[in-house]
Amino acid sequence: MDSATQLQSAQSQTSSLLAQQQKYAEVRSAERDTTLLGSAQAVAGSTEIDWDSTLSSVASALPTGVQISGMTISAADATHPFEQSTVALDKPRIATLQFTVISPTIPSVPDWTDRLSGITGYVDSSISSIALKEDTGDYTATIGLDLDEKAYDGKYTKDTDK
Repeated sequence: MDSATQLQSAQSQTSSLLAQQQKYAEVRSAERDTTLLGSAQAVAGSTEIDWDSTLSSVASALPTGVQISGMTISAADATHPFEQSTVALDKPRIATLQFTVISPTIPSVPDWTDRLSGITGYVDSSISSIALKEDTGDYTATIGLDLDEKAYDGKYTKDTDK
C-alpha cells in the first residue's frame, strides 16, 4: 500500500514537471536555434577576411605617388579551400591579391617588399613585371601578395574557444 502511494505521488510529480516544462518549450527551442545559428555563423564566417583593413594596409604600404589601377582577389571560402602552390618551399596561403599599380618612377623593390610584409597575414609577395608606358612616362607594375590564416578576422569564432 505504501509503495502504491509513493508511486502515485511520483507519477503526480512527474506529470506536474512535464506540464511546467511544456510552458518553456518555446524558450528551449529558441535556445537550440540560437546555438545552431551561432555554429552556422562560425562555420560560414571562419574564412572571412577584413578586406577593408587589408586593402587599406595594401594602399598605405605603397610608396608615395603610386596608385592601384586594378586588382584581382582569390580567396578561400567556407566550402572551398584555397588552392595551394605546388612549389615545395611555398608556405600555405588562404588568399592571393594580384594588383597592378601605376607609378611616376620605379620604386625600390626591396623597400616595397618590406612595406608589404607588414600587412596582417603576409606570407610573401612578388613583383612580376615593371613596364614603362611610353605615352605617359609612368611605370606599371604587377604585384602578387599571398596571405595566410592570420588574415582571417575571426569575428564569428572568437567565443568558440571558451
